[in-house]
Amino acid sequence: MQFTIAQTENGSDSLGVRYVIYGIHLEGFLFCKLRYSQLHKWNEKLRRYFGSNLVPRFPPKSYLAQTESTAEERRLQLQQYLQKVGEDPVISVSEIFTTLLKNAQQVLRNLTEVPYISQQLQSFTVKQP
Repeated sequence: MQFTIAQTENGSDSLGVRYVIYGIHLEGFLFCKLRYSQLHKWNEKLRRYFGSNLVPRFPPKSYLAQTESTAEERRLQLQQYLQKVGEDPVISVSEIFTTLLKNAQQVLRNLTEVPYISQQLQSFTVKQP
């Protein structure tokens, strides 16, 4: 699977807290839009399920205001992370991986707000093998 993050959008929540939405493309087509926090929650679930040794390193959270160059660096790091996860022969066919992608794509199709994915991630559980 060839993942790219070709675009970003700025958003803000009801309290005015700003965030970035990453437009994730799969094989060149816009597949879904997710926030860093949503990808981070997904990464935590992957690590709990597969262990830290199999799951690639996730880009660290930044507590400082992002400049244009740090925002671009994070975009590239997230793109590399998704690419590595998508190339892994075990992770890429797992239920947790495919479920997140299906839910994210459904949200984009329905033009539903991005926070819906956070609810799906919190309620989604996978039985340990």
